[in-house]
Amino acid sequence: MTDQEQTITPADATIVSSGLGTKGPEERTLPATLQEDMDLCLNILRQVLSEYDENLLKTFDTVRQYAVDASAERFSGVLTDTHPERDDLEMAVKTIDAMNLHDAQLLARAFATYFHLANLCEENYRVAVLHEREAKVDDTQAIDPVNEMTKAYHQLISEMGPAKAKELLAQEQPVVTRLVCAAGFGKMGNIAAVDPGDNLAMIDLNCWAAVGVTGLCLPYLTRGSRVLEICSTAAFQPMPGLGVYAATKAFLHSYAKTLHHELLPKGIHVTAVCPYWVKDTEFIPLAQEGKAGQFHHFPLASRSKSVVALSLAASAVNLWVATPGIVCTLHRVAAKFIPHCLMVPLMELFRRL
Repeated sequence: MTDQEQTITPADATIVSSGLGTKGPEERTLPATLQEDMDLCLNILRQVLSEYDENLLKTFDTVRQYAVDASAERFSGVLTDTHPERDDLEMAVKTIDAMNLHDAQLLARAFATYFHLANLCEENYRVAVLHEREAKVDDTQAIDPVNEMTKAYHQLISEMGPAKAKELLAQEQPVVTRLVCAAGFGKMGNIAAVDPGDNLAMIDLNCWAAVGVTGLCLPYLTRGSRVLEICSTAAFQPMPGLGVYAATKAFLHSYAKTLHHELLPKGIHVTAVCPYWVKDTEFIPLAQEGKAGQFHHFPLASRSKSVVALSLAASAVNLWVATPGIVCTLHRVAAKFIPHCLMVPLMELFRRL
């Protein structure tokens, strides 16, 4: 930070701030894995354009290069302008203006696809980095030393109360661009066979905590912020063997869709994520600790990485419900047309197989 009297030096001027911290020019090079993913997506897109129309590919490459050079002009001294003698932004505009409407629309779709693919690559990289950081953290430590946001999280938890948590947030005034309410657990078994304390704990964590955390963060969401409420495909129907869990997820599913409608005019996007079984998390082993009414098979169970990628993609295009996988998508469709009085016996049969 600088005060009003301090002169900004050229060294200061080359520093940029982002949501991930303050970075100098030497840090602007993309990480290798992110660069590889983006190069792969670009090559795939160029191959598709080549097979569709070679001229469209040439125009896409030309306009993209103009855009790159125009960025170099804007950040002179940080990036290298390969053609300093020309106005690349003006050249890009002239190229597009010379196209007929049909070709211009195709070019716009190509760039929209390119930007969406680049965004997916970035989100995938962020998730991978978070997983890597999480794996390095000593569970015995009070805070994660590689992530300063963890400190704020543990401060909130230690306060143990909405009023004090709200006061702390008011002091910090954070800007929440991504909120993911993923905490939750389930217990398999007939409702009467599951410990009453576990049933209440599911309601407490899956519903009360999700609504509480979301409510605390609502004042700090801004236009463009995204909220993902992790529900379940169990939200689509009553679920024998997962009765209380399914009920909590049906509640969260309805809550998230209402929130989507209410916040959409403010440019805040809320998505209810409803995955099928995910086999590489602790959910299934923990849920199976019950006794009567177990599920014995989990066919076509998803992996967490694919669920994350598909959920982020759904959020990026502002879907209010995401079904990240073929099974949960089919389940969602079936639950709309098949009465619950038929769906419930089918699920009962499935869990007994």
